[in-house]
Amino acid sequence: MSYPLPRYTPSGRFNPLTLALFLGGIAAGAVVAWPYQLLLRVIPIIQLNFLLVAGFGAALAAAGYYAVRTGHCRNRVVALGLALVLAGVPLAASYYWEAKHVEDQIGFPTSVSDALAIKRHAGWQIGHGSGSPLKDEAVYFVWGGEALIVLGIVLFGVGSSVASPYCEKCRRWCEPKQFYVAGVGRAQAEPLLAKGELVALALIEPLAQADRSTSLSFTITECPGCHEAVFLTVEEKIVTVKKNKTSEKKKTLIKDVVLAAGQREPALERVNALVGQKLSA
Repeated sequence: MSYPLPRYTPSGRFNPLTLALFLGGIAAGAVVAWPYQLLLRVIPIIQLNFLLVAGFGAALAAAGYYAVRTGHCRNRVVALGLALVLAGVPLAASYYWEAKHVEDQIGFPTSVSDALAIKRHAGWQIGHGSGSPLKDEAVYFVWGGEALIVLGIVLFGVGSSVASPYCEKCRRWCEPKQFYVAGVGRAQAEPLLAKGELVALALIEPLAQADRSTSLSFTITECPGCHEAVFLTVEEKIVTVKKNKTSEKKKTLIKDVVLAAGQREPALERVNALVGQKLSA
């Protein structure tokens, strides 16, 4: 269910420093692509290869996250466009390094496309068994899956960073604080959200003898400078235990909703009191 509540949206402003930081991340990624491709080549266990691909994507995503945060980029189009380049260039560099390895193996110079064609036809012997190698058209699926994993992780990391609340007045990123209220859930939150009673929601108390497996998670994100840019995110969490295994389901009710002047103080007082109790405990 959606609610007609004002949400944070990035201003669209862009600092040129972001571009320089992304370029640095792209250059570093192209260098790191060499040991990345080497490890893919020498590790025959496909499960470890997938972890390696995910790790490579996570490293690039971390570089993009740093570029957005340090460069104060609040423009989604610019950030995601640079993220595409950040993922694509190091990935292409990894194929280049593999082509150079093939060239060394055959003993004479060849083009990158021809070297990759040789690699595609040779394929991979998965594991230490004697089964048929993964080669020819199947290699395209492997390369495509690799590209999708890296691209997806980088876009997610950069997209989440540029969407984080930012205070335009103080020119700084807002900081989140979190607390939980057990024994209440969507059933108690939705009537308050429908009426826009965000203060009552932020001050909600646990129900007596309620099911403690259901809780509301509150994240209050505020500017540590002026304390005027304040945003509220509320999630319902349900914990279930089956066969000694614990699982958790999350449902976002509202995300980064703007708290007006009269709503900020009660919400901040509660989160600061609860966070202070945890720190002193």
